[in-house]
Amino acid sequence: MMDDKIKVSVIIPVYNAEKFLGECLDSVLNQTLHDIEVICVNDGSTDNSLKLLREYKSMDNRVIVLNEKNCGAGISRKKGLYITRGEYVAFVDADDILDKNYCELSYMNASHNHADMTFFRVKYFTTDKSRITYPGKFNLKTELPDNTNYDNYTFTWNTIPSLVFNRFVNIWSRIYRRQFLLDNNFYFPEKLSFNDVPLHVESVLTANRISFVDEVLYSYRLDNPYSITEKSHTNRKIFDFFKIIEHEQHYLEDHGLDQILKNEFTQMKIDHLTYHLSTINKNETQIGDEFHRRVKQEFQSMNLTEKEFKLLPHQFAANYLAVMNSKSFEDYFNKQEHYNNCDVEYEFKKLEESKSTLFKVKNKLKSILK
Repeated sequence: MMDDKIKVSVIIPVYNAEKFLGECLDSVLNQTLHDIEVICVNDGSTDNSLKLLREYKSMDNRVIVLNEKNCGAGISRKKGLYITRGEYVAFVDADDILDKNYCELSYMNASHNHADMTFFRVKYFTTDKSRITYPGKFNLKTELPDNTNYDNYTFTWNTIPSLVFNRFVNIWSRIYRRQFLLDNNFYFPEKLSFNDVPLHVESVLTANRISFVDEVLYSYRLDNPYSITEKSHTNRKIFDFFKIIEHEQHYLEDHGLDQILKNEFTQMKIDHLTYHLSTINKNETQIGDEFHRRVKQEFQSMNLTEKEFKLLPHQFAANYLAVMNSKSFEDYFNKQEHYNNCDVEYEFKKLEESKSTLFKVKNKLKSILK
């Protein structure tokens, strides 16, 4: 049930986050917009996170603490969503930091535009502040008409198709209208890494009114070794991404969007899978070889045509060729260096010719064996 006094409900899934949790909560509770609630879902933490949450709750009655068994960030967010009372909902990671105007500026824009979701710009940072970057893909200003009055402007994914699938799929770079989330019953994966992807993709495709705030309101921490994203690159959780891809493929097919968004989805798979392949420690050859094999199978199943291949950015094309023409995890990196500095369209034609030759040889052998 929505409470008219609460404008934004901030949901924070918490799992062993004590090192950065205080800094995150301070940034949330010191917002210029006071009419918020902060729902912290302790996801079976084994450190002092729960103790810290209870301390903050005792100091500020806007803090609500749910203590749950470990079920993953996706389900934690869903449990938090079910008890929200605000008009809009924000998902915040427990190691990140909000600008003090985060709630006020995003809420004002969203409410003026009656938006289903409102994006804003994002900053990446390291804990020691030695690295601060402003990723360009979060700046939707470059994709929207010049001189736009963002307080009176909405759009849909058709305006920016690249918004649906890109490396920065997440759910913390925008706020959502609460009723929009509840009405559409979006998928929150249980105990899967990369659980942001389904909600991002499906909500963007469903939203009738999307708006944008041209301000940096969210700071994303790059170097938390305890984060799910970091851990997924050092263990078998990285294979969860194939389950996410499969789910999104079914979603697109069920909604008649698989052909309309085929190129965007293809580029997303090439981009993400080769990125995750590159994050595996080179000493982890067993996991590396298995992941490389799975990526290669996924790429083979795409059956890219020459026309589709030509639509790939050069780096994506080079990475695709490196996977298709490499025999192992280690070999991939050698091939990647080669294809980064060559005519990728010519190399693709060579790949297709070799596949065609192999197909003919196999057919000839079959006829001989008969």
